Amino acid sequence: MSEPAFPRTRSTRPDLYAGARRRFSGLGTIASGFVALVLVLGALLTSELDRYSSQDSPPLHSQATGSPGLPTNGAVPGGSPAPAAPGGTAAPERTSSAPSPSSSTAVDEVNRAVVATVNRSLDDLGCESVAIEPRLVAAARAHMDTMVETGYLTVTGPDGDNPKSRAKAAGFTGSTVVQAIVLGAETPTDAATLGAPPPAAADDALPITVRVVAKTPLKCGYTSLGADFRRDSRNVPIAAIVLAKK
Repeated sequence: MSEPAFPRTRSTRPDLYAGARRRFSGLGTIASGFVALVLVLGALLTSELDRYSSQDSPPLHSQATGSPGLPTNGAVPGGSPAPAAPGGTAAPERTSSAPSPSSSTAVDEVNRAVVATVNRSLDDLGCESVAIEPRLVAAARAHMDTMVETGYLTVTGPDGDNPKSRAKAAGFTGSTVVQAIVLGAETPTDAATLGAPPPAAADDALPITVRVVAKTPLKCGYTSLGADFRRDSRNVPIAAIVLAKK
């Protein structure tokens, strides 16, 4: 049998899916890049709080597991004076890096923001609103001073004082006094939302940079409020919110 004049060539099927594979490959690259970006951003955000556990800063004793420590670089309150430098000249005295007390204007703005946030939630619950109580503001500020100076970010102070005893020391004698402490919330409004949430949001996940050391879910019956909000020497915000019933 003679060979055909022209040898047969095997027909090839065009790769109908080549374009689709290229598109999927491109999407996979984009998705991988996005995941990597999210991981990097998360690491950068958490580093703001993780820095508190560094060896050159004393740890913070907190009621929340894993809460970061407040930096206390510089002289410890009540510590001994700085030693003399060689040659007899006294070395410059180190001063505490703790933030100075906030001004009355800033305190007023903080409390207006917090009470507005809390009252919106109370109104949604059908509860009566609360009012700013200067004596609770004083109690919140005094406790904030203690937390920043001693490094104890807790509801119970290092001397055993608690929200009710601090309110009483400030002249408030209500029947119920509770307190929320929030580290890392960028504004007083955010701190109030996370530290004194409505019951339905009490178990919501927190932002990655926030630690709620003490939470006070809202309920009807509170009448008074006082708060303080500061930034420490590393610019990390701390909020103390006191709620009470007369």
